Amino acid sequence: MKEIGNVLFGHDNGAHFFHGAPTSVLCWNCRACLDFHYSPETLKIETFYGFSQTQDNRLICSQRAKDFFLTYFDVRVSAVGAWRGNSLYHVSPKSIVPFNSLARGTRFVDHCDVCGSYKSIVEATPAYLAIERIDDRSFFRTDLVFGSYEEKASLNIVGLATAKDLHERGFSGCVFKAAFSLV
Repeated sequence: MKEIGNVLFGHDNGAHFFHGAPTSVLCWNCRACLDFHYSPETLKIETFYGFSQTQDNRLICSQRAKDFFLTYFDVRVSAVGAWRGNSLYHVSPKSIVPFNSLARGTRFVDHCDVCGSYKSIVEATPAYLAIERIDDRSFFRTDLVFGSYEEKASLNIVGLATAKDLHERGFSGCVFKAAFSLV
């Protein structure tokens, strides 16, 4: 087992990304997100950090953090929404990395016959990736989502150099957990 990157989390900002979302955005049965391009018109954030996460696990970042990601990863990052005077954004990597659910022992609970997802997908960390290495300067999301109902979200994976850069640049709210290769 070799550490090849980090899962990037943000501190809880108290917001609910899907609060008031149109019915077409979430499965009516299991509450899985059906529209990954959805961005709420308003987002009530209780606590501000450079990086934070909503109660439903969406990564929210400052203008400075958004600029960092767009400078490093340009077209491989989606930055949508503009809340709090156009200073906060939902950032999501477009590049996908395979998660090794078998090695991790991930559990898929209550298959949804409506949308094909599951009500819960648990056992995400430590993250075991199904590849040998990732670029040190990278930003990915896992091919699986984890959590329950509308809180299901991909893990955001950054390369080791990217994690170091985020830390050295003093972005508040960043929380890192190791991601491993078992290949």
